[in-house]
Amino acid sequence: EDARRATQAAERTASAAAAVAARIQETEARIAARQAQLRLMAARRRRLDARLAERQEPVIRLSAALQRLSRRPPALGLLRPGSIRDAVYLRALLATMLPQVEARTAALRKELAGIRELAREQAAAAQALRREQGRLRQRQESLAQIEAQQRLDMRRVAGIASRENERALALAERARDL
Repeated sequence: EDARRATQAAERTASAAAAVAARIQETEARIAARQAQLRLMAARRRRLDARLAERQEPVIRLSAALQRLSRRPPALGLLRPGSIRDAVYLRALLATMLPQVEARTAALRKELAGIRELAREQAAAAQALRREQGRLRQRQESLAQIEAQQRLDMRRVAGIASRENERALALAERARDL
């Protein structure tokens, strides 16, 4: 009876160990998928950053030049002949260039918003990866506990089997003596 119960307990722990091992493999697969997802996101982020830097440079130079031109002191116009004509020309130039600068900066803002969204997605994916890694550690600990229990059960079964074997030998000797 003890041997049967010990065998059943060993079978239960073996099936529990197999179930936990399967969940560990599943978790490892999810971790690998999350890591691949993070690598893809990082590559996409690098491409977006490079593209943004490339598109941002001309707008920065243009806006800096326009700011320099627009900040010329009006008193300078009185000292130089023709500078009033230049100022009117400059104002007209600024008026025609401003919508283009605004359109370019709006496009850059849209790209920046996309980069921020990608950063949020990366943070969420990294957090999900950390959760999966935590689950993996828990499942590995659970498997280690089950395996330890399994070893104890096997020792108990081996002890019961040894005692039963000794008992059978003793009964066989008594039967032979009779």
